[in-house]
Amino acid sequence: MLETFNAARNDEYEESTAGARSSWPARRERTPGHFTFRELEARGEDLGKLQGFYRKICGRDLHGARGRDVTDVNPEASGKALDEFAAKVYRVADA
Repeated sequence: MLETFNAARNDEYEESTAGARSSWPARRERTPGHFTFRELEARGEDLGKLQGFYRKICGRDLHGARGRDVTDVNPEASGKALDEFAAKVYRVADA
């Protein structure tokens, strides 16, 4: 039973990692046309959803599933990445 429970959490951690990789490429963004306030708002909303999903998974992970150790959804790092993206948006807007 514990293995089944941990397998379900591992699947959720994997899903959150996939979501972060596909919808949160702020650190890699180089296209100037993407540095808009609309894009910043959308990425902020996406980040909020990812962080909420991650917190829910952690709340359900009562037995220390290994997926938590390998996921790269890091709410703190993602927040910093959003701040960096916001700085780029404001630099483009001021140019």
